[in-house]
Amino acid sequence: MDHARGVIEFRDVSKVYPGASAPSIDRLDMRIESGEICALVGPSGSGKTTAMRMVNRLHEPTSGVITIDGVDNRSVPLEELRRGIGYVIQQVGLFPHRTVLDNVGTVPHLLGWDESRIRARSRELLDLMGLDPSKFGDRYPSQLSGGQRQRVGVARALAADPPVMLMDEPFGAIDPLVREQIQDEFLRMQREISKTIIIVTHDLDEAMRMGDKVAVLQEGGILAQLATPEELLAAPANEFVQRFVGGDSALRRLALAQVRELPLIPLDIASAQGFGVFVDPTGRPVHWANHTPVRVSIEATATLRTALGELIAVGEQYAPVVDANGAPIAIVTTAMLHGWLERPLTHAAPHAPTLDQRRARPA
Repeated sequence: MDHARGVIEFRDVSKVYPGASAPSIDRLDMRIESGEICALVGPSGSGKTTAMRMVNRLHEPTSGVITIDGVDNRSVPLEELRRGIGYVIQQVGLFPHRTVLDNVGTVPHLLGWDESRIRARSRELLDLMGLDPSKFGDRYPSQLSGGQRQRVGVARALAADPPVMLMDEPFGAIDPLVREQIQDEFLRMQREISKTIIIVTHDLDEAMRMGDKVAVLQEGGILAQLATPEELLAAPANEFVQRFVGGDSALRRLALAQVRELPLIPLDIASAQGFGVFVDPTGRPVHWANHTPVRVSIEATATLRTALGELIAVGEQYAPVVDANGAPIAIVTTAMLHGWLERPLTHAAPHAPTLDQRRARPA
C-alpha cells in the first residue's frame, strides 16, 4: 500500500452478525475518491460504525468486497493493511506513561524508522495540529486538555503518512466550546495533507460541516443517500432522509459556508463609504471612523452561522473580518448573510468545497 492514493469502494457489502435477525449492513455500494472526506451518519443501529470498521477489518464483511485503490482489503496482510490506515477514536487511547512525542511516534517506531526521523516527523505533526512541540512534546497525556489529547490522537494516526484515515466520533468527547475550533484546524490540515477520510458521527451538523460527501444510513444498514451537503439539503432522496435532515435547513445552510466565501467589502471601499476601521498597536480593530467601539470581530474562517450569531449577540449590523492574527481584512454585514440565504440552494457555496477548490485554497 506504499503508493496507494486511498480510493475506497464498497461493492455489494453486507454484514450479518451471528444470531441477528437482520443485517447490520445491507448490500452497501459506495465509492469514496482520493482526498475526500466522507461522513457517515444515521440513527443508532444503522451500521455506520460497522461499515467504517470493515475497511481496516476490525469487522469482516459477510459478503461483498471492499477495495482500496482496486485491491481487495482481504488480500493484504492484516498488519500491513492497518499500518496503511490511520485510526482515530473518540477516547483517543494514548499511552499514559509515554510522552506526547513518543505517542505520536508509535507506528513509525513499529515500522523500524530511525529515532531522528521519528522525532522529526512527530514534531512536524504536532506543529501541523497547532501544538507547539517545544511546549507539548515532553508532556504526558494527563497534562493535556481533552481537545489537546484528541489532536495528539490525530497526529499519531498520521505519523506513518497513511493514505486512508478512519475516524470514529473523533470530536464527540470535546467541549462544545472548542469543538468547532478543532474542526477548523482539522479542515485546514486536510487542505495540506489531502487524505481519504471516513468519519463516523451522530451529529448531522458536524457531518455536513466536515464532509465532501455525506452518507446517510438508515435502520438495517441501508444507504439512503450519498451526496454533497448542499445536495442533501436541496434534494433529499426519500422521506427518511427528509425527516433525518429536519426542517431547520436555513441554519444548516449557514453552517456550510465560511465568511471568507462571501462578497466582503474591501477595507478601502469601506473607508470611502464612511465606516473605516482603526486598529490598536497590535493591529487589531478597536473603533470605527465615527469613534464608536468595534464590539465584535469575525474570523474569516468562521461559518456564516457563527458570524450571524455573534452579530446578533451584540446587536450590530456589520463587523470587521479578521485574519488568523486578528488583523482586519474586510467588512461583513448581516445583509450579506441574509442575501446568501436567499440564493437558490443548489447554487449555495458549500463549506466543504470540491477537491479542486480545496487544494487551490490557501491554508
